[in-house]
Amino acid sequence: MASTNRTKNYKLNQWLGSDYMKRDDLNNDNELIDAALKNNADALSAEAAARSAGDSELRDLISSEAAARQAADEEINSTIKSGVTLSPSIGLGMNSVIRRSDGMTSIPKFTMQGKSYVNLLGKDGNCEDVSKWGTYQVTATLDSTNKVFGSNGIKATLTSTTGAVVKVLNTLSTLDYSKYYFVSAYLKNGNASIGIRVYKNNVGGGNDAYSTRVTDTSKFVRSGFKMSPSDVNSGNSIGIAIDGANTQYAYFDGFQINEITATEYATFSEAQLMEKYPYVDSYACLQNPYIEVRHDNLVRNGNCEEGIAWWVPFDPSTGTLSIENGKFKFVTTTYNNIGNVVNVKPNTNYYFSANKSGTNSNAQVVNMAETIALSTGGTFNTGSNTQVKVRMTNAGANTCYYDSFVLVEGTTAPASYKPCRIDRCVIEGKFTSDDTFTYENGKVSGLLNWKHRTLFGKDYDCAYNLDFAGSKQIAIANFLNNVNDTSLTKMIGYDGSIIPQIQIINGGNQGALYNGVVYLGLNDVTTGWGESFNPNADEVKAFMNGWKAVAYSGVRYVGWVSIVDGSLPTGAVTSLAVGTNTSGQKVINVTLGEGNTKFAVGDYIFIPGYGYDLIAAVSANSITVTNNLYTPVTNGMKIMKCDNGSTNTSLITWCKNNIAPGYEGYQLHYKLSNPEPITDVNVHIHGDIPKLDKGDNYVYVDTGMVLGEVANPLAADSYYRINSNYGLGGSATWLKSKAETINSVYRNQIRDSGWTVLSGSSSETNGQSSAFILATNYDVNAVYTVDYPILKTMHTTPTAITMQYQQDVLSAVSDLAEGLNSRQKADSALDTLVDESTYEYFNNIAWQGRFMNRSAVEARLTLTLKITPKKVLPILTFQPTQIVYFDGSTIANIPLSEFSFSVASPIISRNHIMIFASYVGSNSTIRAALFNNGGSISGNLTLDCRGRL
Repeated sequence: MASTNRTKNYKLNQWLGSDYMKRDDLNNDNELIDAALKNNADALSAEAAARSAGDSELRDLISSEAAARQAADEEINSTIKSGVTLSPSIGLGMNSVIRRSDGMTSIPKFTMQGKSYVNLLGKDGNCEDVSKWGTYQVTATLDSTNKVFGSNGIKATLTSTTGAVVKVLNTLSTLDYSKYYFVSAYLKNGNASIGIRVYKNNVGGGNDAYSTRVTDTSKFVRSGFKMSPSDVNSGNSIGIAIDGANTQYAYFDGFQINEITATEYATFSEAQLMEKYPYVDSYACLQNPYIEVRHDNLVRNGNCEEGIAWWVPFDPSTGTLSIENGKFKFVTTTYNNIGNVVNVKPNTNYYFSANKSGTNSNAQVVNMAETIALSTGGTFNTGSNTQVKVRMTNAGANTCYYDSFVLVEGTTAPASYKPCRIDRCVIEGKFTSDDTFTYENGKVSGLLNWKHRTLFGKDYDCAYNLDFAGSKQIAIANFLNNVNDTSLTKMIGYDGSIIPQIQIINGGNQGALYNGVVYLGLNDVTTGWGESFNPNADEVKAFMNGWKAVAYSGVRYVGWVSIVDGSLPTGAVTSLAVGTNTSGQKVINVTLGEGNTKFAVGDYIFIPGYGYDLIAAVSANSITVTNNLYTPVTNGMKIMKCDNGSTNTSLITWCKNNIAPGYEGYQLHYKLSNPEPITDVNVHIHGDIPKLDKGDNYVYVDTGMVLGEVANPLAADSYYRINSNYGLGGSATWLKSKAETINSVYRNQIRDSGWTVLSGSSSETNGQSSAFILATNYDVNAVYTVDYPILKTMHTTPTAITMQYQQDVLSAVSDLAEGLNSRQKADSALDTLVDESTYEYFNNIAWQGRFMNRSAVEARLTLTLKITPKKVLPILTFQPTQIVYFDGSTIANIPLSEFSFSVASPIISRNHIMIFASYVGSNSTIRAALFNNGGSISGNLTLDCRGRL
């Protein structure tokens, strides 16, 4: 029978003790159980299948999302790669401002192609010697006022209604009449009623050629014309022509003849050729390119950051500049101004501002001639100016105060004053038209295709080789190798003349290269060597160092003077003539006590302006020569002791090892068969690595610059002098290259404003500039260095310049950050799969300490943070939340905007990162507190590798 009770769910039998169990009841229960188990199994199987299908769908969804995310990342990376490498237009001089909104730093890459060419007139085109030119119906004289280059121009005064200053082409031995040429000169009219022009006549054949006539009397104007082979004949004359009336005059300077290509002749205008071929003396190439980046403000030391440096008074005797309460204090006894020179881009809008106080105080921007006031505040346009002068001007006897000088590109006033920070560097080397180099991260790469050598006798094995009538041939032994084509070689004389190369030398002013040996034909009138009196190797070396023979013993040359200016070697023994020693006598009175202490019987002596003779007798105060004086030897004339050619050879020993002052030597420029890689040996880098920071960046490019050359000041007449032998003789203070102007003198790397810079060339100066300081202000224990540009006639401009820089990845990503972040947040499943090897977040990190005095305008604190090892270098985002400085017992906040943060990629590793925090604000109190007491920085840091995996 069925049971009394049943189970709750499936109603299975539950028998009591009184119940009677039947087989059918058990079978029915088993059927119910079997059916229930079957249904449950089917349900489990269905659920498993559903789960599997759901998991597969989820995996497909995740995989699809991961693929979409990877594609999006690749799109972002592609956007970054195509968008972050920027190539702004850049050229020589000041360039347009580069404004950056990110807080990181980029190091730009510069690529330059050199430039080299020859002025076939050599240095004659510099118009320093009228004897180098012929004249027709004019009188030619040097003019030191009306000039463009060097010390003089040439003034041509008519003796009729038309006239010319010329050179006959057959005197230019390097001219090839099958080539094309461009002829140009700087012209200025004086009062010639018709004007002045560059011209070539047609005497002997060819065609007349003229430039545009110049009538401007206010300035020099460059003018020129092109010549084809059919225009030229060896009998032609070339020069300048003046038209007007008798006694009327005009000026010229910077005359140049350049070989050009047939393509340039056909397609280039005269203006384009003048731009491509600036005037140079003789051979020139790109030398010492200079790169400067100014940050935020073009006015250096606009708010006393560097004391009173860079501000130069118009008249130091009536004005004094000092600092008082963080401002410039300018005290004057009459009208005076003090200026700061700034490079600018022409025809560009700039904004100028400054604070001033005091009666008749004025802050302004003027042109370099100080004849035009461009701005007293606000927006102005630079016009044709490439440089301006920022001035403080007191219009009387006043005490005035100035601060916060700002000059920026644009028409908008800056929100606040920011100091000028400056990076600058020189790439010290020579680069021809065949040389292209890249400067990046403080290193230069590329190939040098040409070698440049100055053939000083002290550096090479020189020897006499052959004698000709009126000249001799010398040989400079094996030092040449790897020469590409001897026909391309340029030989330049010591005086800048172009030396023609021929196969067989048969006279003077000729050159040849053969089997690695340089051969030179030298005129006897140049060397001082006599006909058939052949020099030995030491005497050849002496000449190649710039010493001309002036005395001959019958066996050997025994006396030498400078070929440059006739001065005596500083290594010579000398005395001074006393009184007037008349012609016809043999006795020469000398400085007391020096007659028999410096000279001996049998010595040869040489007296400039007189000649040489042999000593027959000596006494304490006089010497007696062998021959009667043929002209008076007057008081103060120098008397030089010569060698005797046998037992005394001290003078030749000195001359063969020392270069005459101002002597530039014979030069050889030759192309290499196998170009040399640029290394630290053949190209040197001086200065900083240029950077592009947050804010305004002003890139300035120049050439021919020297930075930090160690000077050798010497004392004379209560002054110490640089690059001048005034009162000294010799060239001990001279700079290594001829200076256009001395920009700055530094004492132990700090600019020394006590030096006075002089402009204008003389026999005492190496170039156009020298400097002096009172001996009482000179520090004998200090190291003095000098910045200066080389004479602009000695180097060229680049053929091409390009610049590229990498916009920081953080900045590029920020433009896409919103879409990227929203996509990351939407995919929490994927985010949970990212571990700290690809993404790491630091909340409220903090570091503190005393800041390093990085420069006059930058204080830096460095954080080195240990991080989880990363699979690749991460993208870094740092968001500062608070910055404070410690000032004794107090703590004060610093505006976040006055800090910049950077990280240099070479300092990042996969498990450490270094962050630089730089205070770039203008508050001197804050800066001093950071230096002396320190500060604290806190913020949030994210390290993200996901876009780089």
